Amino acid sequence: SARPTPTAMVRARALAHTPEQRARAAGTIAFVSSGHDTARTRAGFREAALHAAQAGAIREEAQYLTGLASACTDEGDIRHALESASRAAQLFDDALDRPALASRAWLSRAACFALIGASLECQEAADEASQRAQLTNDVRAEGYSHLVVADGHPTGSPEAKCAADRAAERLGYSRSSDLNHDALRAAARLWAHDAAEFRPD
Repeated sequence: SARPTPTAMVRARALAHTPEQRARAAGTIAFVSSGHDTARTRAGFREAALHAAQAGAIREEAQYLTGLASACTDEGDIRHALESASRAAQLFDDALDRPALASRAWLSRAACFALIGASLECQEAADEASQRAQLTNDVRAEGYSHLVVADGHPTGSPEAKCAADRAAERLGYSRSSDLNHDALRAAARLWAHDAAEFRPD
């Protein structure tokens, strides 16, 4: 489907009268801006989370907070990224009992720690994400929990190599088959850490 135009987004925001409507309008702007305008993405998710909280829409608040954590990480704002991811994880775990969604919030925490080289904290957050992914048989999320561990340990370390191998297994990396987006990510970690499963011709 076509993305909303800037004019349509401005109109949606102008027509929003309730906190829930404002949250959806701001969230739409954040989603549309994701990937090419980090400042607008971040501002949109922050506004959306605030309005969702005012509306008592706990699930939406947690989802917007997870997006906000990712946007803050992209901008290198680790403190706010961790705050947002932690709040999202708490809501998904305690208020909503949604382990599949909580897994992604924990992944956001792990990614923050990986970015600053905090290997132990990265491993702990990734383990939390992996445990929740296993509860719901979410192989993809489990694979990404290993990817972030590979990112969070020193290049070529035994921990990074092991995590890269596990990620490749979960995400379907195979030299004998075409690589999708996830498998390419796994292959990149295998190459970066010279893991056992990657042997370029």
